[in-house]
Amino acid sequence: VSMSWNDFKFMMIQEFCPSHEMQKLESELWNHAMVGAGHTAYIDRFHELARLVQHLVTPESRMIKRYAYGLALLISGMVGATEPKTIQKVVQISGALTDEAVRN
Repeated sequence: VSMSWNDFKFMMIQEFCPSHEMQKLESELWNHAMVGAGHTAYIDRFHELARLVQHLVTPESRMIKRYAYGLALLISGMVGATEPKTIQKVVQISGALTDEAVRN
């Protein structure tokens, strides 16, 4: 049987992830925020959650907004001002700004 990767993931989620567990993951993504200067931990967990509840961060513009929302307030504002077009650019900018804030 030939099946796309996305169809396979959807089938696995339906079979093995109860709806209450998916709601927990959705809630965690909506409430996910960077703690202190823990930029790397924030990125890692954000991407994990984004893969699990992909419908909340599709298209990429929604992913960018959700990612920036969880950043520290000052950094989030600066990232928004640059109007990045890709999630990779947002991660790069926010990482540089976080490192700079830590140094200062």
